[in-house]
Amino acid sequence: MPGDGDPVLVLDRDAFDVLTWDVLGTDPAGRINFAEYRAFPPEARQGRVYARVLLHSDAPTTVKLSFGFSDQGSVFLNGELRFTGNNTYRSRSLRYLGVMTLDNDALYLPLLEGENELVVAVT
Repeated sequence: MPGDGDPVLVLDRDAFDVLTWDVLGTDPAGRINFAEYRAFPPEARQGRVYARVLLHSDAPTTVKLSFGFSDQGSVFLNGELRFTGNNTYRSRSLRYLGVMTLDNDALYLPLLEGENELVVAVT
């Protein structure tokens, strides 16, 4: 897998498939604060977490996903990279604070009929 501070550009399926998954809920605004569930060792400067959800569609369709993240994020649909972005301090302008909101970014996901795997990697 990439270094802890690098964006994820390819899912290493061999490494990915051995991960264990926890079921998490969102806060009332629809956010998940990964820091509440995962702690990095004190000597680690950065880390990475993955989130995965299975989306069922009765027919092929396209849906909008609005999301926010900090510091770097990648979105995969059915194993294919659909988005990678940088939302770190000053990444968008000299005055940009790197604040996360639910509508920082958006993308349109082409869902297939049946189960679709959405994976988000955040560093």
